Amino acid sequence: MSEEYSKFKVIGSRPSKEYLRIIPKDDTFDVVIGHDVTLTEAAREFINVVLQMVNKPSVDKSSPANYDMILFCAFRYALGRATYVVDYVVQSIHMAWNNLSDADKQLYVKEILEHKDKFGSIGMDMDTKQWLTIVDRYELEAKKL
Repeated sequence: MSEEYSKFKVIGSRPSKEYLRIIPKDDTFDVVIGHDVTLTEAAREFINVVLQMVNKPSVDKSSPANYDMILFCAFRYALGRATYVVDYVVQSIHMAWNNLSDADKQLYVKEILEHKDKFGSIGMDMDTKQWLTIVDRYELEAKKL
């Protein structure tokens, strides 16, 4: 285990298994998956952590691995992938919408639209429909202002 990896708090774990860590970098992050953990296991655990935090009334936003960062990491992981976690991530973003800053909302929409422009799609058709609900919500909110 590298020294850098061991510095950061475990994000998802069970008594005998560490699933992943989020390592902040300048304007981005790395997600390191634990030893002998499949990508699917890590993704499931990541989404479980996000859903627990969404449903938890008091989230410690001063924590280095705060809710906004975890939600954005889940977003970045799921965007453009053919995976069932798209549904969970989009639901989590909608549940957190009223607590997100305007800058965060703009960033989600910007990255969704950039991904669509760059790759021609945002994933499977059903995923594209879900991602676009975030864009639609943002645009509807902007019209009301």
